[in-house]
Amino acid sequence: MKKNKIMLLSFTLVLIITALISIIIFTGNKNVTYDNDKSITGLITKKYSDSDIEKIRKGIEQDNWNYTNLKSHYKIQCLRKTYQGYYAVFLQNDGKRVFVFMDEDMKLYNMLVIDSIKEKKEFDFLEPGKTTESEVLKFDKNTVLLPVSSITSTAHITKEGLLVITYDRLDSNSETLLSDPVVKSFTFYENDNFPLNDDEMININVPYILEKDKK
Repeated sequence: MKKNKIMLLSFTLVLIITALISIIIFTGNKNVTYDNDKSITGLITKKYSDSDIEKIRKGIEQDNWNYTNLKSHYKIQCLRKTYQGYYAVFLQNDGKRVFVFMDEDMKLYNMLVIDSIKEKKEFDFLEPGKTTESEVLKFDKNTVLLPVSSITSTAHITKEGLLVITYDRLDSNSETLLSDPVVKSFTFYENDNFPLNDDEMININVPYILEKDKK
């Protein structure tokens, strides 16, 4: 009887400790301090190697990292708040900027490693019916592939906003499938348009970066 009471007490203590840890983690995530005013260069002093950053990518791919995991391994000096949630910015030794995106619950879901962000005018080479998807992907290393099964679409973050390109999979003459889809049309959204009122798919699937961090 005494042994059963001790076991019950031990089990109860374990549940209480587990609950307290969960509350601490949850509360800690909800009370994070972010700064949307200062520049990246004004906030960040520490840089990381490619291998350090790759560990974050693996954590995201394994779907088991949140803000607490990130903070325990990396010094978060720049945290931003957006309509999508949050993103942390890190600098690599080679000068590239690393954007780690988190939802409202601070769970990591995406990461972009960016050398530089292009201007809208740099996409003036696009020609509907001629420019291929592979040419676009080669040109813009920051391309975001949109999860639309019926059509092929890509999104391109620019300093001024977002360019969304749709492609034709069929040859207009022979009606056969193209091995390399060609540009069908493209739409540009200004920075001030976000979040979009009429396209939730883009709001959800294209990581949003503050205009000040695109410079």
